[in-house]
Amino acid sequence: MSRAENPSHTVPSSVLSTSFEVKASLDATLEKYQALDLQATVKFLKVLFNYLPLDGQRNLAEDVFGCQSDAEIRQLADCLDTGFLRPMLSIAPFPRLARRLARRPCRLAFDDSMELNASDLESATENEQQQLRRNCLSRDGYQCVVTKIWDRDSDHPPELRQGSLLAAHIIPFSFGRFQSDDDREQTSLVWGNIFRFFPSLRSHVNLTPGDVNREDNVIAMLSAPQEEFVNFRFVLEAPEIPGHYRLKTFPGFSDYLNRHFPHDNIVVISHHHSHFGVPRPEFLDLHAAIRNILNDSGKDKVIEKLLYDFRDTGALARDGSTNIGGLLSVSQLSVLASDRVD
Repeated sequence: MSRAENPSHTVPSSVLSTSFEVKASLDATLEKYQALDLQATVKFLKVLFNYLPLDGQRNLAEDVFGCQSDAEIRQLADCLDTGFLRPMLSIAPFPRLARRLARRPCRLAFDDSMELNASDLESATENEQQQLRRNCLSRDGYQCVVTKIWDRDSDHPPELRQGSLLAAHIIPFSFGRFQSDDDREQTSLVWGNIFRFFPSLRSHVNLTPGDVNREDNVIAMLSAPQEEFVNFRFVLEAPEIPGHYRLKTFPGFSDYLNRHFPHDNIVVISHHHSHFGVPRPEFLDLHAAIRNILNDSGKDKVIEKLLYDFRDTGALARDGSTNIGGLLSVSQLSVLASDRVD
């Protein structure tokens, strides 16, 4: 074992009041893992920490402090990779695959407040979608938030550009839709990680998994930028001015859209209908954090290669010839080998 045999006492995360203090304590703990094969794991955990809110940083530090061996620190990192990041990035193109990616047992020690019960997992329905779209467009003034192009069915000035607008979910709609008990079980792992590392979504926003179909979780967008947004190819990061967001793109983004975006990359989200809540900054923070973590850790390339293979074949080979081991590095996902992707 590469960790020090008698590690010094680590300050409990509950008494650390600032992000700097939590980071210093976390770094001191991670420094005890010196093996070459752990360097990528340590880097991943540090990147993850950087994009979490303070209460989420405390919870991550608590989980790291609880690891007593190389194997446990790897298990923690694998849990966060397969039970949080991979399902989030794959949910838009492959909802069923994303849920199965989260099938792996997790070592994280959630307290009782993080347990998900049946009422938390009431499924969102597609029947609500059209009404949600109408409410979203009304609130956003019948314009795409990022391009300001009008909805073609609205009463817009005839000389201005128009197109078909959609209600783009910030937290993916598929994470609030369950077709079976198996779906609920698999999705609950992802939600457990979301609530642990972004606790305000539950404590302050009162979000539940079946509650993603709400006005403050959608933004009016044209179909082209909507596809980019739900696939995490661009995010909206909050600067200091409320309601103003910095548009940040990532590798794979369809850059022809740049000519339709604001020149200064600042997106202003206005409120045209007081009855419907504006997009919650907390939801946009989660969306942006996920993409930044994926990008800075390099996990996005691994996941995108996996998704490319699924697009190419539609299934894992029944004879086991698919090279999924190198892509996932998690043997528990071999359960996928006999299943086609819907």
